[in-house]
Amino acid sequence: MSNRMLLVVVVVCLGFLVIAGTVDAAVNVQNWAELIYRSSPSVATAFMYAAVDSAVLRIMYGPSMRMAKWVRNEQSTDTSDYQVKVNKGDTITFVIDAWNDLTQTDSTAHHVVIYDTFALLPFYQNGNTGCLVGPDNGVNSFTYVAGSETYTQGNSYAAPTKIAYYDSVTGWIGLSGNPVTLTDPNDVDWITYNGTRESSAPTGGTSRITGIAWYVPQVFSAWDENSGYPAQNPGARYMVRFQFQVHKNNN
Repeated sequence: MSNRMLLVVVVVCLGFLVIAGTVDAAVNVQNWAELIYRSSPSVATAFMYAAVDSAVLRIMYGPSMRMAKWVRNEQSTDTSDYQVKVNKGDTITFVIDAWNDLTQTDSTAHHVVIYDTFALLPFYQNGNTGCLVGPDNGVNSFTYVAGSETYTQGNSYAAPTKIAYYDSVTGWIGLSGNPVTLTDPNDVDWITYNGTRESSAPTGGTSRITGIAWYVPQVFSAWDENSGYPAQNPGARYMVRFQFQVHKNNN
């Protein structure tokens, strides 16, 4: 028999090992491959060698956003997640919280749009048709407080990058009153969210604003290991908070 080295691949084994994370909702699927060869077909133990390696598939559950809204009367300081009393001349603040921190959340949420249309506040009952938002027109009405839309900056809050307004005449608009498609974050007419956003408000005047939309590029999961668990990284941005005000007209 020749003394040349003869390489014989005996077997390649594939297996699955499932490991459930203790903190994450995600699951690791680990795929193993094994190789064994001998240097001679006739000598079982001559120069025997084995190697093994693996590749991991991380099965993600995906983001899980939720939202809550509450209201505050700035004159009485009455605050509720359901209802507050309002008198003529009162200013009301609406606060919207949205977060990505449910138990089974393990992924960042991308292209998040949060919007609120307050053209009709239908909490009047017993024959009343509702309460309008707009100019003081002699019926029960509110007026949007120009420049009141803000966000809370904190360790757990993500900042918006764009904003749009709902004009009672023309619909969702942005720069110079141009139409904005809320489902398209690349729409060039979104207004950059900064201190000068009111200068780009609807051309018909802020009294016609009856809705606001905010765009956030990403909201990290509270349990996303890429952004750090809250205990390890208190700056992880897994929440967003917006607020705006309306004023009860004297009618």
